[in-house]
Amino acid sequence: MRPFLIPLGALSLVALPLLAQAPAAPRRPVPMDSARAVQLYVSNRLEDHPVSDYARAIREKAETDSIFAARSRGVMRYEKTTYRSRHGDLDIPVYVFAPLVSRGARAHAAMVWVHGGVHGNWDQNYLPFIIEATQRGYVVVAPEYRGSTGYGAAFHNAIDYGGRELDDVEDAIDFLQGRAEVDPARIGIMGWSHGGYITALLLMRGEQARFVAGAAIVPVTNLVFRLSYKGPSYQRSFATQATLGGLPFEQREAYIRRSPYYHVDALARPLLVHAATNDTDVDFVEGRMLIDALRARKPELAETKVYVDPAPGPASQGHTFSRRVNRETLLREDSPAQIDSWNLTWAFFARHLRPDVGVSTATRAATNVASFSGPNPWPAIRQARIRTLLPAAMRETGIDAWVSLFRENANDPLALHLGGENAGAPSAVIVTRQGDAVRTVMLSGFGEAIALRELGVHDSVVVYDGSAAALNQAIATRLRAAGAKRIAINSGEASGIADGMSATQRRGLERALGPEWSKRLVASHDLVQAWLAIKLPAEVEIMSRAAQLTAQLEEEAYAQVVPGVTRDSDIARYLKARMRDLGVEDGWSPSQNPSVNSGPDRGHSHASDRVIEPGDVIQTDFGIRVHGVWVTDIQRFAYVLRPGETAPPADVQRTWAIAKAGSRAAFAAMRPGATGAQVDSAQRLIMHREGSTTVPWSTGHPVGYWAHDAGPRLNRAERRPLREGMTFAYDGFMAWALPGSDGTKWGEGTKTISVEEMTVITRDGARFLTPPQEELILIPARGPARP
Repeated sequence: MRPFLIPLGALSLVALPLLAQAPAAPRRPVPMDSARAVQLYVSNRLEDHPVSDYARAIREKAETDSIFAARSRGVMRYEKTTYRSRHGDLDIPVYVFAPLVSRGARAHAAMVWVHGGVHGNWDQNYLPFIIEATQRGYVVVAPEYRGSTGYGAAFHNAIDYGGRELDDVEDAIDFLQGRAEVDPARIGIMGWSHGGYITALLLMRGEQARFVAGAAIVPVTNLVFRLSYKGPSYQRSFATQATLGGLPFEQREAYIRRSPYYHVDALARPLLVHAATNDTDVDFVEGRMLIDALRARKPELAETKVYVDPAPGPASQGHTFSRRVNRETLLREDSPAQIDSWNLTWAFFARHLRPDVGVSTATRAATNVASFSGPNPWPAIRQARIRTLLPAAMRETGIDAWVSLFRENANDPLALHLGGENAGAPSAVIVTRQGDAVRTVMLSGFGEAIALRELGVHDSVVVYDGSAAALNQAIATRLRAAGAKRIAINSGEASGIADGMSATQRRGLERALGPEWSKRLVASHDLVQAWLAIKLPAEVEIMSRAAQLTAQLEEEAYAQVVPGVTRDSDIARYLKARMRDLGVEDGWSPSQNPSVNSGPDRGHSHASDRVIEPGDVIQTDFGIRVHGVWVTDIQRFAYVLRPGETAPPADVQRTWAIAKAGSRAAFAAMRPGATGAQVDSAQRLIMHREGSTTVPWSTGHPVGYWAHDAGPRLNRAERRPLREGMTFAYDGFMAWALPGSDGTKWGEGTKTISVEEMTVITRDGARFLTPPQEELILIPARGPARP
């Protein structure tokens, strides 16, 4: 008998309906892990919103406000006020920071800066960046939108992430339009993290977006994705908000509506976005989503950059890479990535908000100087230099102890750097190296001891009886107790900076030490060079702002020239008057600063009474001292147009181009490990190739505490290497013979263009401290009428 067979296809046709109708298999009971359940549970009830310490937050906000008020005095205008939300439910606190000197009606561009954090607020660590913005002419407002911390429970719990908080921020535009000095057509927005998120969303409102441009640094980009990798503890601040009331699987459209990633196509205004690959808050997988979408779909509006593992900031690694601030001094602690990010950000806003539209160089200079009239940062920076740089310098030079003697009137050049600037009775500072640290002791007369202890420069202040002999005995006793083998003193021929000990002082010290211990004395030259040549990032930031002011003042002075009337000495007097107005000092000898020369070469000299004429090339060599500590040294060149000229003649343009090429060649050679001789050779090759006559000057020199500072020179004999943190003034030269001279000897009928700029050595090369001069400044044949 044949078996009864059912075709496989028929079996399928029969089986599938039966399977489809079969009830679902019961789920196997899963034992409940109550601890894990509690951990994963996310409430959507408003009353379960995370609770904050509201009283403490209010106290901390009051402290922050007092710091802003104190640090703003003499630096920028500051106020804190409120404006009403468009929804009529809240008064929004807002900080206002403005340039110290107003330019007048509608003369200022403005920026709305948005703080970060799910429940964040504006804090004092933004201070150095606010100051820089006001120096650039911006009015800055920082709204504390709903949900911000420091204003009590009701304000805190009114949080509406990606909702009404955006309206609170956008309402700052209406607030700014009520300020007469702000141009309503030049208002931008920027923020970090959650502030960058708000920035991006507000610019993605299509043609209804009201800001001209915005910068979103490490912004939150995709809430649907973000809540998945952040987990329940993070999700609880969202699901319990009144306007969300759940997680993305429950309120999908709300979360999509509040995520910039999904609205790139609506971007209608320029947007800058920076992200970091080592960001541990907005993980790079999230940040890259927005950057990739912008690059693909809005390349004409988006400027993006990814920083690969930048030096970490104070929190979340790369998340704060561009917010590196010293918490004590509230000054920038720059890294290469921070510098680059800010340079790109300021350039972006300069293009789109045009902060200098219709503003004279005189007004720009008056605005910039505000930063040097506030609290002096030197005491804190001096402490940092002693604690962080001096131990390494002593170790590098093999110094066990360093003795510096101070006295009234004829004091040691290093007194300011070691806390001995106020010496009355003979005093001394003894620095001893203890492993990777140093200990400093000040031996002082009783008259200064109380003040010295209050200043806290030294680990201890010890009073002796006030005679020079007793001081020397006290020094000798301490050196013997320390067992110091190599003792540095400020005596030697190699450097005037480190040669402040008089012959009388040295004889007295040696008598106290005796012959055997006196053999341990060595010149402090190498130690001083190693210590002072390196500048801290905070110092570089100050020097950069001072360099910008120096260059602006030179440009301002050239704007006063009336050919046939103005003398070189008039330009010098003008700059002197501006220095007095601005409260800054001479960068070097007052009788030779500034050196203004419209005629043949004069070298380091005072400005003469030569009348400036059409066809002249004018050289101004000028430097200022700020905070009584840091100096600049910059040259700017101008050409006086002849009647009918609109540009310099070809020969003048050629000499300028050669000098600038030499300057840029030297700049390209500056890097850690390069020698001063290599930098010098780089620019001299350009000079000699192009037929320049001989110039007796080095290509450059260190600049910082003096115009000719500690550190390697940039000349053909210098073999010391350049190091990160060193600062230089350097030139590119082109010299030629004037009519009637053969040009064989510099200074006898020669004329030199020396393109002098200031730079700092970075990890990878060098950076200009102020934008370099690219073209000759042109002075019209008939200048403005003299006042």
